[in-house]
Amino acid sequence: MVIGEFNESFLPVMDGVGNAIKNYCYWLTKMGHECYVATSEYPGYTDNEIFEVIRCKSVSVPTRKPYRVSLPSLDYDFRKQIRRIPFDIIHAHCPFNMGSYALKVGKESGVPVCATFHSKFYDDFKAGFKSRFISRIMLRSVVSFFESVDFVFAVNEPTIMVLREYGFKGNVEVLENACEYYPVIDVSPLKIEFNQKYGIGEDEIVLLFVGQHVKVKNIKLILKSCAILKNSGLRFKLFTAGEGADLAELKSMASALGISDRTHFLGRVQDRHELQNIYARANLFLFPSTYDTAGIVIMEAAAVKCPSLVISGTNASVGIRNGYNGFLGPASAAGFAERILEILKHPENLVTAGENAQKTLSVHWKTRMEQVCAKYEEIIEKYKKSSQVKLP
Repeated sequence: MVIGEFNESFLPVMDGVGNAIKNYCYWLTKMGHECYVATSEYPGYTDNEIFEVIRCKSVSVPTRKPYRVSLPSLDYDFRKQIRRIPFDIIHAHCPFNMGSYALKVGKESGVPVCATFHSKFYDDFKAGFKSRFISRIMLRSVVSFFESVDFVFAVNEPTIMVLREYGFKGNVEVLENACEYYPVIDVSPLKIEFNQKYGIGEDEIVLLFVGQHVKVKNIKLILKSCAILKNSGLRFKLFTAGEGADLAELKSMASALGISDRTHFLGRVQDRHELQNIYARANLFLFPSTYDTAGIVIMEAAAVKCPSLVISGTNASVGIRNGYNGFLGPASAAGFAERILEILKHPENLVTAGENAQKTLSVHWKTRMEQVCAKYEEIIEKYKKSSQVKLP
């Protein structure tokens, strides 16, 4: 198959969607398919993938750094490159400029366009526009986009419910994410590498967050909880990995809370092996986001036996059984801190939860792509049959 994966952002921004697209194309290419990523340009960044990345003119989003908005309608060279590709199927991962362009290419080429609903866009709109009225107008355009494509995916059942709440009434199927780490049985060497690099003692408690450093990720709750933990007398180190528009504010907040000596903001960690070491060394992965639809980072942590603490009832909590393969906690700083203390009192339970997380939560992208490939072939076949029916 000749496959196009279209999205507003891609590397060097390494969020969950970008991670998914990279692994889609990497493994589909390994399976013998021809894959292309259509996305925004990032000044100064050079692609080095085994598949072709076609970039179009873009502008930065001041309120959402490092994200950029693609401008395919203003980039003749980009459109010319896309037109030369004999796509069999196009997969859009966003409903914005690049998603709309993917839909246009599909219609003009006579090939099916599927789309994945990844994010709680209404939350993004409210944060960016500070207006419910404008956010609702934007939301209608999102629903209209998904109603216009040929097939819709969502990353889990709760995310389907979000899309339904937005007003979407069409058919939608679950197509879950995965992670790029194979399960590691003996994580001791990874822990040793981390300790040596960052000067951490073998018995020190390490708490971890990985992801975009933006308000919707609820990282402030982590910092407030850590301030409570410090005041309780707990000796620990908090590591965060990732970049984002609110990183500077979060650093200032850590200083104001008096936990700068306990907090290490690593920024974007490009070396995936180094990031794997960080996951492996952490005693507990903290993911209090109520925004995320599905956390690939939870799977990445699970692959190296690091259990996660998430907020009860959130989309990110799907698959986590409290105390068995992870932990659930409240959405308040005091409650979250208390839950961390409770969990750390029983290190044997942490070890068991990490082992169970690896068994139940971690799925590799290679395995997932076998499912994706079969679904693509099914969509193409159904599209061909429906097109034949429409012919006079």
